[in-house]
Amino acid sequence: MSSEQHRDRARVAGVQHEVAKDFGSLLFDYAPKPGFGAINAFFQSFPIAWNAVVYAAIDALEHWDDAEWLRQPAPEEYPDPIRAPMRTIRDVVRNVQWFRMGDPRANVVEPQLGYILRNLELIARRDLALHTVCSRFTSCKRSKSSP
Repeated sequence: MSSEQHRDRARVAGVQHEVAKDFGSLLFDYAPKPGFGAINAFFQSFPIAWNAVVYAAIDALEHWDDAEWLRQPAPEEYPDPIRAPMRTIRDVVRNVQWFRMGDPRANVVEPQLGYILRNLELIARRDLALHTVCSRFTSCKRSKSSP
């Protein structure tokens, strides 16, 4: 059966043919907007974290067959909330080499990168909400319960 026949069969079965994602298209930058202080602060720092993880995925795929390189720790200049996802994507790429069915990049690496980036965004959003709420108070005191 030709690859075209496989694609047609997959379409009929409701399965999309896998196409490798250009990870460079996941990179982004943010230009601050006047009057949005907390949001600007978030979006000026979040792309740095996001892009660092995307670059880590690109680098990991470039070193796909170099297990020693993939075992190296993430660069020390990044804080732990960024180093952990960088380490995870390297581990995914290193450990997916045994996977011989289909396309390991499309079936394992790309979805895992999506989960990693989504988790990074959820953590950042939670921290933004906490910062926004806490910035409204000049001091936080524990309220005393009445007897």
